[in-house]
Amino acid sequence: MVLDKSSFGYQCHIGGKQINIGVLASGNGTNFEVIQQNILNRKINGRIRLVICNIPDAPVISKAKSFNRRTLELYHQSYNDREGFDTEVVEALQYFEIDLVVMAGWMRISTNKLIEPFENRIINLHPSLLPEFKGNNAINQVCGAFQANEITESGATVHLVTPELDSGPIIQQDRFIIRPGYTITDITRETRKIEYEILTKAIRMFVKT
Repeated sequence: MVLDKSSFGYQCHIGGKQINIGVLASGNGTNFEVIQQNILNRKINGRIRLVICNIPDAPVISKAKSFNRRTLELYHQSYNDREGFDTEVVEALQYFEIDLVVMAGWMRISTNKLIEPFENRIINLHPSLLPEFKGNNAINQVCGAFQANEITESGATVHLVTPELDSGPIIQQDRFIIRPGYTITDITRETRKIEYEILTKAIRMFVKT
């Protein structure tokens, strides 16, 4: 499902150029790999100029380096508050002239220090059909709701990042049917398939072809 971006009150397209992408990630880096492979396959007219990670030894770091992408490890535990951490993130993104910030498994709640300088240019990938199941452990929430016979489908969402958690305008969303007998492993697998598809579509919305 693609929602009507004309209702968002912003201009999606950055311009008919190769956009500079900054990826914020905290985990395995599978979504980073999807973005990078689609850049190499010319499905995305952009380049990942910087990958920022906030978790020591997270696999995304080694994956980024395997593609010769620049990485920056900023550990939030080293900062007195969220604002101080986000300020340094912004400085790095601005230094490398990032056009679009992609939160792909970024396990941080962002402050206005990060959101305002990149207003309408930060997207987040979330593993549920927002506005349902916001916050952490969304797939666990989905699984629990399915086991309680409360839902029969799930999916994933890409949305603009705003100060309210997981509540920004939705720009891509798709769903799948949860079959009888599905376990959390099955739900996770189907969610990831959709994530990879809609993330690429969302990034392409920011580039005029």
